[in-house]
Amino acid sequence: MNTRRILGMSLLLWLASMGLPARDRTESLAGLAGRSSHVALVRCAEAAPVTPVSNGLVYTRYILEVQEQIAGTGLAGRVTLRVVGGTAGNIRVTVPDAPRFKENGIYLVMLRPAGSGRHLLVTGAAGGVWPARRNKTTSNWEVEVPRRLLGRDGEKMNEPSARPIAAPGAGVWLELAAVRQLIASSDGR
Repeated sequence: MNTRRILGMSLLLWLASMGLPARDRTESLAGLAGRSSHVALVRCAEAAPVTPVSNGLVYTRYILEVQEQIAGTGLAGRVTLRVVGGTAGNIRVTVPDAPRFKENGIYLVMLRPAGSGRHLLVTGAAGGVWPARRNKTTSNWEVEVPRRLLGRDGEKMNEPSARPIAAPGAGVWLELAAVRQLIASSDGR
C-alpha cells in the first residue's frame, strides 16, 4: 500500500473516530424534499462491500429496486448507490451518519444528483432514508418518519390518514399517502 493511500485512509478513520464528518442533520422535511430530485419507495436488492484498486477506500454498493416513485420523474427499475464505509476483507470503515440499507429492506429514500449529475446521492445522508413496511391490517405502505421532522412539518397533518399509527422507535409510522401529502405540501410538488 503506498504512503498516500495510507495517509488518506488514516485521516478518514481519524476524522470518523472524532465524529467530525457527521453533521447535525436537523434539516426540515421541506428542506430535504426541496433538495431532492427524486423521492421513492425502494427495496434494497443487494448490499456489497467493495474496495476499488485505484484508491483503496472501502465503500458499499447498494442496488435499490424502485417500488414506487413518490416525487420527481424518471426513476425506475434499479438504482445503484455507492456509500463510503463497510467491511472488505480485514478492513472495516465506519462513517457516522452515512446511509445504510439492509438487504431486502424497504425504505423511502430522498435522492439528489451528485456534482457531475451522473450519479445519485442520498439527500441529507442518513436523514434521507426512512424505513417502510406494509401495514398488517390494511396492507398499505407505512413509513417511519423521524419525530424531529414532524415537529416542524407535522402541523400540516390534518387528514385522519396522516395521524400517527404507532411509535415503536425513533420515528412515527405514517401511511404512505400521508407522507406523500407532507412531501407535496412541503416543496410545492
